[in-house]
Amino acid sequence: MRMIDSKAQPITPWTIVEFLFFKRDAIIKIAASKSAFWIGFLFVIAAGFAREYDGEYLVAEPWHLILPLAASLIGCGSMVLLIFLFLKCNRAEESSFAEVFRSFLNTYWMTGPLALVYGIPVERMFDPADATRANLYLLAIVSVWRVLLTIRCVQVLCSTSLWRSVVIVLLFCDILAMLALYFVPGPIFMIMGGVRLTESERIILQVRHFLILLCYGTILVWVIGYISICSRSRKLAFYRSRETQRDLNPNVERNTWLTALAAIAMWIPFLFFTQPEQRLRWQSEQMIEQGNFIKFGELTGANPREAFPPHWDPPPRVGYREREPRPFLVLHGLYKSNAAAPWVLDAYQSKLHFDISTNRWRDFGGRSENPISTDELKKMVEVLEQMPDGAKAAREICNSLQDHVANSEDRSALITRIKSIADSDNSDETESDRSGSGE
Repeated sequence: MRMIDSKAQPITPWTIVEFLFFKRDAIIKIAASKSAFWIGFLFVIAAGFAREYDGEYLVAEPWHLILPLAASLIGCGSMVLLIFLFLKCNRAEESSFAEVFRSFLNTYWMTGPLALVYGIPVERMFDPADATRANLYLLAIVSVWRVLLTIRCVQVLCSTSLWRSVVIVLLFCDILAMLALYFVPGPIFMIMGGVRLTESERIILQVRHFLILLCYGTILVWVIGYISICSRSRKLAFYRSRETQRDLNPNVERNTWLTALAAIAMWIPFLFFTQPEQRLRWQSEQMIEQGNFIKFGELTGANPREAFPPHWDPPPRVGYREREPRPFLVLHGLYKSNAAAPWVLDAYQSKLHFDISTNRWRDFGGRSENPISTDELKKMVEVLEQMPDGAKAAREICNSLQDHVANSEDRSALITRIKSIADSDNSDETESDRSGSGE
């Protein structure tokens, strides 16, 4: 049986490269080393920077950097439960749960360098749709690579067959993907009211539908396969009990520590360019959340569009069924500020049309779970009067008022004003037609 000398073979940067390309000895050394735990930890933090340096305001919300750390602990723990049960069913009595968890956590975290590709600034290189496609391609490449590498780690560390490793890992991935699809918000599919999602939202929606079909269509296969491999008892041994040197604990070379630290430090210069944009985005969203729409308008007017993150879509993202704040309320504040940037006015005017198209304004009488109040209706009328295409929006609202009975004189007067706004556009068209005929 081969003996591995931890002092003669420390973990070097090349060991990490070999690990990422599925080499057996590199997998065992990383799983066994206690110091590799901290190298993996640094790579996970580096992955957090790669994901968020251009997506979050890290000065105000530094916790975004440790989200990958928390997610990896939960994910790895869930996978190790499946692996540990499989080992016990196959009489691998020498291994404890803590030992299995630490070994696989080392390998789980050491995949962090793969996530550094998420730092490629595709949003600055492509339009929104192409940037979405590029991000999804990168996610697919990294995900498939990680799955294959994890399968290889299970095969090597548990001394089991490729098929059994595939069943364990794909069952874990299937469950994880189903949970992500359930909890992570995504665009909604709408066919009522002529609603049209943006191209980016349609791409994401198509991918979600594919993943839903894939996950729910294969979960039973992996469950049955897992039960099968656990019920066929075989004598297996965790990797430590197979090595001649049972206290295997390779050291980590100095250059490896420097490499892990460099993976974090490389993002610091980029923060000076991206964080000012994220600060404006964060301040804007704070103002929107607090209902301070006038200051939000002034902030957008005082800064060029380029000062904000590219492709930023201010809330609510109506394609994701976000309902607050109501677009007309934001527009009311923007118009009142007299300083809002044209691009943000256009964005919220589009959101309002989207909102109206979904027939969320059918109930002006207070029968819905979130009815529009008389004061809000007044603000809606003021917005329609100032919108360049307010008559079009007013006509869409009027289509929902055919059977409406106002419950107060104030509401009745406001609804009459909405109808007059809708009719005013028809009057303008009639005058234009007459002028054209006279010519």
